[in-house]
Amino acid sequence: MTLADAPIVLAEWGVPEVARMTASFRTDWTMDAVRDWIAARLQPGANGIGCAIRRASDGRLIGSVGMGGNPPNLGYALGKEFWGQGYALEAARAFLTAAFAHNSTLDIVEAGVFDDNPASSRILTRLGFVRVGEGDCTSLARVEPAANSLYRLTRKAFGASQ
Repeated sequence: MTLADAPIVLAEWGVPEVARMTASFRTDWTMDAVRDWIAARLQPGANGIGCAIRRASDGRLIGSVGMGGNPPNLGYALGKEFWGQGYALEAARAFLTAAFAHNSTLDIVEAGVFDDNPASSRILTRLGFVRVGEGDCTSLARVEPAANSLYRLTRKAFGASQ
C-alpha cells in the first residue's frame, strides 16, 4: 500500500458496512488520519505487517491483509463491491503461506471476527482456523463493544488445509 492509495481507503473502507467489521477502520476518518493509518503499515515490524490487495487484472486497490501483535492476529478487509468474490480467501491464503514460509518460528496465528460477520468466519474455517473462544470486541466504527469469536490456526492445520 502507498500513501497514494489514501483516497480509495477513505472513500471505500470508511463506509459503515466495511469499517464496522474491523477494529481499526473509522467512519469519521479524515484524509490525514487515513494517511497516518497507511504510514503505520509501511513500517513492517513496528505494528506488524500489512499488504495491499490489488486486483490482478488492473492493479486496483481492493483491500488489505496483514497481521500483528503477540500472538500474531490476522486481519483483512475489502471494499464492499468486492465482497463474495473469493478475494479475501485468496489474499489471506497467500499472505499466510508467505508468513509461514518466511518465519520458521511462527506456529500460531489468531483472528477475531465479529459474530455479525459470518462470511469472515467461513473464510477462516476454510483456511484451517478453529473457533476457540468468544467475547466482546471494540471497533472504532461501532458505538459499543460487539460479540466476537476468536479463531486460532496452527502451522500444521494450515498445511493440512492447503
